[in-house]
Amino acid sequence: SSMKEELHPMFERCLRRRGKVVGQDSVGIRELVMALEDLDLAPGDFEEQAHIGRILDDVNEWGFEPMTLDFEAFVRFIRRVREWKACRKTRDEMERASKKFKFTEEELHEFHVAFDITDMKGDGEVDILSVRRIFKMLRWNISSDTLRALFAQSTSRNKANFFEVLQILSAYATRKKAAEENELTYSRRRSRRRSTNDTTSQASGEDDDEEDEDEEEEEEEDEEDENADRESADDEAQAIASGAMAAHDAGDTGAAEADAAGAGKDQRRSKRSKRRTMTAGASGVSAGSDAGGGDDGEASAAGSEKPDR
Repeated sequence: SSMKEELHPMFERCLRRRGKVVGQDSVGIRELVMALEDLDLAPGDFEEQAHIGRILDDVNEWGFEPMTLDFEAFVRFIRRVREWKACRKTRDEMERASKKFKFTEEELHEFHVAFDITDMKGDGEVDILSVRRIFKMLRWNISSDTLRALFAQSTSRNKANFFEVLQILSAYATRKKAAEENELTYSRRRSRRRSTNDTTSQASGEDDDEEDEDEEEEEEEDEEDENADRESADDEAQAIASGAMAAHDAGDTGAAEADAAGAGKDQRRSKRSKRRTMTAGASGVSAGSDAGGGDDGEASAAGSEKPDR
């Protein structure tokens, strides 16, 4: 009924243009063309002209010649032309939006359904509050400041058509994707940093193990030195005892004990000298190997042996 109220004045103008005759309340092709132009529904190309012609043939169900439409038929014709033009406009917008914004067909359909729900007046435009409702229907969280900024970038008016709403949605989706990529990059960097710290800790633990091994080796060397000293003392005591027995048999106990004591000391000094020589030689070989030459290590070992000789 609202469309009838809207189109009744238009139909009356068409009758006046035709030259209203008593008992004749119908308009012809010429008046229909003028009505389409006044309503901004005129065909823009041959394809549209052919399609509108098929709609007109369907509405002229009685096949009047020349074709005329009464008010009821006139309203049906205008409604069908509007619906077809709206569908074609939506299809063109979908194709253009798909190329420009890289949305899928399923996403575009979802966006258009949300737009139609919020377009309460059916004039193809929505305000910023309706755009916020679209975001809520899509379950996209957006702040008021961001929405106002994107709305102002997309349109200079207080309302936005479907294509302008797609611009807002595309801009928000781009920002959201960039934020997610930044978060992913930060997470990867944090993981690499944690891995580096673990590697450093492991290397530090290996150094501690090497230090423990060195300490154990030193303790073993000290223990070997103590054992060697004990063996030398035992040898010395045995030598003294042997010397004392020989002196007793020979009748000169004091001289024999002195000789035995001297022999034990000489034997102990000889063993210590040999141990120092071996330790110095090993150190020289190790130093020569660290400097990059086995010959240098042998020379160091040989040099350390000279004082004992």
